[in-house]
Amino acid sequence: MPRAALKSSKTNTTPHNMAEHLRTPEEMAAYLDAWLEEAPDDAAGIAKALGDIARSKGMSQVAKDAGLSLEPGSRRGIDSEVLGSGVRGEG
Repeated sequence: MPRAALKSSKTNTTPHNMAEHLRTPEEMAAYLDAWLEEAPDDAAGIAKALGDIARSKGMSQVAKDAGLSLEPGSRRGIDSEVLGSGVRGEG
């Protein structure tokens, strides 16, 4: 087929946001379980799954459920270094 006959077509895509699809605690648990089962040593993937779940619930609700505060200077705030070590299995 001659080049002139080929038409250039672009595929329009949109970013996939998994957090929009996790609506119930059961769906969230199944999603995390799937990550843990399929790639238990993939800390980045598990962290992403936890982030998706957190976004689906809303970070404020996650902090509240965990007994933490997102307020700057809070004594019970989220320490990203501790959180990271926990995801990596170091603590």
